[in-house]
Amino acid sequence: MPWKERYTVTDERTLENVVWPEGARCAAIVVVDPSPPCGLQGIGPRELETDAAHYGFDVALPRILDALDQRGIRATFPVPAALAEHAPALVRGIAARGHEVAAHGLRREDVSRLERHEEAWRLTRTTQVLADLLGQRPRGWYTLPRQTDAFAGGTISPHTVDLLIEAGYEYLGNSEADDIPHYWVTDPASRRAILAMPYCYHHDDQFFIEFPPIGQGGSNLERPETLFRNWRAEFDAMAGSGGQRAFGRCFTMVVHPWLNGWGQRLDVFERMLAHLRSGPPVWNPTAGECAGYWHSSYPAHATLKLAASIWADHPGSQS
Repeated sequence: MPWKERYTVTDERTLENVVWPEGARCAAIVVVDPSPPCGLQGIGPRELETDAAHYGFDVALPRILDALDQRGIRATFPVPAALAEHAPALVRGIAARGHEVAAHGLRREDVSRLERHEEAWRLTRTTQVLADLLGQRPRGWYTLPRQTDAFAGGTISPHTVDLLIEAGYEYLGNSEADDIPHYWVTDPASRRAILAMPYCYHHDDQFFIEFPPIGQGGSNLERPETLFRNWRAEFDAMAGSGGQRAFGRCFTMVVHPWLNGWGQRLDVFERMLAHLRSGPPVWNPTAGECAGYWHSSYPAHATLKLAASIWADHPGSQS
């Protein structure tokens, strides 16, 4: 894929025949976003005291954690600093059960229009809050979208990825550019890049449950069974379940407790966890473990092959 500044997410030529640990058919990553619903300004005192927030923290999250424990599945929890400060025992409890806690911004706010120095301060503050709480700094950073975001990949600025590299982050949690971990390039000349983990909004529960959000007008969609079919079909394709061809890549699913803790929705989540364990052998790493494996097995210096640019700007173009 040819490079164009601010246009191309990744310039690597995607790998075939990925080899996973212990002969696993594919990698299966579960991401649980414990944040309450919020707007572009992110999580503040008001968002932390809504009915949805209380339900998510007090009722739904314990159910999600128990369901993971019952199937022996470990997950990655992207946590904003505002949530860690508000509910430190909750976040420590997630880590104590063997799950990964990653960073999810200062308040899970939209940073796309921030000045570089302001975004850098927020990133540093977020890292410090989580490191102080858990005794180790987070390995990954997520920009998961909200239901109302204009882009399914979440909100970042032109500075976000460079700031993450400078801060020593091992991976960016969500990118739609590939279905395996891949390198997000910010400068082709110096090969400056960060590892990005695959994400697809077709596997994110919030776009199937209470979507569009109540009060936004139009018909409210409640499609947990459609979400389950999406999850199951994609996982089966990756793992080669049921005699299918195995693509052998990475399956990632995203859930939000405040949405998925209700009875019929939790049943869908539990059925999917059972399905992950019922077929061919798969590897269930946290996102951080998957990133560590990728850095050692498919390092950028060996796998990142940048093609010469064929792009050119022309007068009047919108690029």
